[in-house]
Amino acid sequence: MADELTNREYAALWFEDVAEKTERLTSGNVSHQGNTIRGLARNSAEFLEKWGDKDDDLQAKCIGWFNDISDLCMRLTSGNVSHMGATIRGKAIRCAEYVRKHINDK
Repeated sequence: MADELTNREYAALWFEDVAEKTERLTSGNVSHQGNTIRGLARNSAEFLEKWGDKDDDLQAKCIGWFNDISDLCMRLTSGNVSHMGATIRGKAIRCAEYVRKHINDK
C-alpha cells in the first residue's frame, strides 16, 4: 500500500490544481471557472482548518493563502480576467513552490 500524503503535500497539490485551472480562464467562462477555482480554494482552506495540525505555521499560512485566492476569485470579471487570472495563477504557483520547499520542516 502506498504511503499516505501529508496535509502539506495535499496543500501543494491543491495550489498546483488552482494554477492549472487558472490557465483555462477566459472571458467566456470566467463565471463558471472562477467559481470552480474559488470552491477549490475554499474547500482546501476548510479541510486544513478542520483536519490540519493547529500548531503548524505552514498550514496556517496555506489557509490564509487559499482564502486570499478565494477573495481574488470573487473579483474576477470578463474585463479583468487576464490580469486577475495571472495574479491568481502566480500566487498559486509561488505558494506551491514554497510548500514543496518547506514540506519536511517542522
